[in-house]
Amino acid sequence: MMEQNGLYERLHYHFFPPIFMVFFTCFSQVATIIWKGETVCCESVFKGIFGNSFSWGAVALLFLWAFIWLWFPSRIVQGPRSPEGVVPVYKENGLPYYFASIAVFLLLEHFNPGLSQEIYNNMSEILGTLNIISFVLCFYLFYKSESRKDLHLPKLYLFYRGLDLYPKIFNVQVKQLVNCRVGIILWQILPLSYFIVLCNRWGFNLPAFGTLLIQSLYIFKFYTWEIEYFNTLDIILDRAGYYICWGCLVWLPCLYPSSSYYFVHYVPQASSRLIFVCIIAGAICTYVQYKIDTEKAKFKINNNAIIWGKPATYIKVTDEKEKRTRSLLTSGFWGIARHLNYTMEIIIAFSYSLPGYNLGLVPFLYPIFITILLCHRLYRDEKKCQKQYGKYWDQYCTLVPYRLIPYVF
Repeated sequence: MMEQNGLYERLHYHFFPPIFMVFFTCFSQVATIIWKGETVCCESVFKGIFGNSFSWGAVALLFLWAFIWLWFPSRIVQGPRSPEGVVPVYKENGLPYYFASIAVFLLLEHFNPGLSQEIYNNMSEILGTLNIISFVLCFYLFYKSESRKDLHLPKLYLFYRGLDLYPKIFNVQVKQLVNCRVGIILWQILPLSYFIVLCNRWGFNLPAFGTLLIQSLYIFKFYTWEIEYFNTLDIILDRAGYYICWGCLVWLPCLYPSSSYYFVHYVPQASSRLIFVCIIAGAICTYVQYKIDTEKAKFKINNNAIIWGKPATYIKVTDEKEKRTRSLLTSGFWGIARHLNYTMEIIIAFSYSLPGYNLGLVPFLYPIFITILLCHRLYRDEKKCQKQYGKYWDQYCTLVPYRLIPYVF
């Protein structure tokens, strides 16, 4: 057992961080070249690494736009307290930001009709620019941190994982900036620009439109629910390092809308019947996921909240150390499976990738990735809950034995 633990620690702390940083950083640069049907060569790769005037200008404007919205006077919401006693504060203006961003982009496209084509043509350079910014940000967060926790661990691992849970830059929360105000909005703007390029090149394409629509519904749902997102593992457990910052700034805009990017060159030809099924499945699962999340939010406010027409049922958790009580919801969707929201997310990912079912593996890279990520997160979440709730978590698992799929798993 000690040898197994030693092997795990060597892989976890020494092997995977540098491998992941090198592989995924390089992949993000090479993939954008391959996915638009171009040949990869040293010239094309190095051309994108440092960006160009367009990419730096576009990214600078996006960050300025994001900062303005986070500086703008808005309702303040507090997040969960960190183990170090830090209580983060967030700006609650996600939905106005979402609609304003789309409106501004469409206006810019209207007055400059080649904008979407420029974005598509310079995607490798845009990711190169975001790569540089994310690494600079990660170095800044690493060296400015005053945290002395876990300093015995390898520095490269700490850089990868991050040191601080709720760091700030220019008086805004880093995680809200990189994820909610940059990464997620890019996930909306990029597929929209790709679809415009596709229509200009090939004419209207229903499968590509279905893919855009499902992604847009999901992102709209995210911004309606943004404040509750600040209670998820991404925020309350993962520290702000390469894993989060680079992931939001580079990996998210590279991989998450990759099917839309791929469809510009490799045009999908799926039947209208399949597209209709995909849109319905994506819309239903997005709505169900929203209801799952709002059930928990309602329950946090009031343990006697009405869920599915009757008062919520729950397990009362007594915390002897902190001298307080907590509750584990066993009603509604949370009484069906412990992570049904993850199931919905996986189905949504496949629903907007299926229009490219006959175009090889690329359209399915994101759903494959998100399935692996969420299954890994599922066990991390359960490990945290087991540690936090102890025997009460065991009771909950007995009452709700399935993780993702009722009666299956």
